[in-house]
Amino acid sequence: MDNVSMSGYGTIDPKPYKITGIILLILGLLGIIFPYFSTAFVLYFIAFLVVVGGALFLITGFKGGKSAAGVILVGILLLIMGIMMFVYPVHSLSAMTLLLGIFFVIVGIASLFFAYGIHPISGWQAPVVTGILSLILGILIFLGWPSNSEWLIGVFVGIELLFQGIALMALGYYAT
Repeated sequence: MDNVSMSGYGTIDPKPYKITGIILLILGLLGIIFPYFSTAFVLYFIAFLVVVGGALFLITGFKGGKSAAGVILVGILLLIMGIMMFVYPVHSLSAMTLLLGIFFVIVGIASLFFAYGIHPISGWQAPVVTGILSLILGILIFLGWPSNSEWLIGVFVGIELLFQGIALMALGYYAT
């Protein structure tokens, strides 16, 4: 059975949920096993993306003509921010950890809304569990911030990916 009808709520193909769940589970385990590496990876990857975004804004601004001053300003600010993230990684990690706490709280709330939206579907409890766990992770970040910033991002992103992977695999399993 490829697609499962959920009595008027559409169909779910369980295969993508299972595959995505397995991939997220593996990535989560790697994040937990190598917390310092995964934290540094996240920091430098984001810094790289910010620098590239700044460069793209500058290129667009300089090609945009007279009315592109705002675009150029955003490009300069993004470049400065990205470079600062490379130069001051400890401060950047502290700020990112705080933002990650906010992110986990938002993801937790969103997961609970998702579970509410799919409530009649078997397996709806999995997003509830991950939503509650995400909320707990967000609160734990706020309680230990900023002293735990060097390893916390890697571990918590790993935990989040692990539990999201389990939830998607459970949803795919129950949909079959």
